[in-house]
Amino acid sequence: ESYSLAKDSIVPYLERFIPPSEVKKRWYYRRNWLEGMRLENGSEFFIKSYDQGREKLQAVSLDWVWMDEEAPRDIFNEVKMRLLDRKGWMWITCTPLKGLT
Repeated sequence: ESYSLAKDSIVPYLERFIPPSEVKKRWYYRRNWLEGMRLENGSEFFIKSYDQGREKLQAVSLDWVWMDEEAPRDIFNEVKMRLLDRKGWMWITCTPLKGLT
């Protein structure tokens, strides 16, 4: 839900599963925000958080998105649009402590 939560929880989790030999450029930052990682096979992924807003997802095509908690409807809809042209995949994992909408 927040940038600090993503940085403190998801980043260490991902680092356990990506062998260092597969990483071309470990985490890089832009304007003090964690942006992403580039892999040797040409893949690139980004860490975004819901508090950054829907606008941070505009004008990009995506192959795969993992949402680690239920997203606000505007962000959920924007992600669906970003996946459409590449026939991408969306994964959602969450513990519905606040209920489901």
